Amino acid sequence: MVKLARRKNDGKDYAVKVYDKSKLVDEHRRTSVCREVMLMQKLKHENIVMFKEAFETNKNVFVVMEHVEGQSLHDYLKCQRAVDKNCQYN
Repeated sequence: MVKLARRKNDGKDYAVKVYDKSKLVDEHRRTSVCREVMLMQKLKHENIVMFKEAFETNKNVFVVMEHVEGQSLHDYLKCQRAVDKNCQYN
């Protein structure tokens, strides 16, 4: 799940991806989250959402990223898939 968070000292918005640790019991899933954080730390490009930090509590893993206005990438891709299905090729 992704939440919108606002930093108190300057009011800047961030997107925070929250992983419930109780759902990360599968080794493959835990590895996937770790890989995501490691890759995001390395990526630096103007067209890629910027990673800020990651931390964890007893119950959750939090991945903090730059907030970008608009729809989620997931929703965008779903919409594009629907448009592609309606295309007719001659």
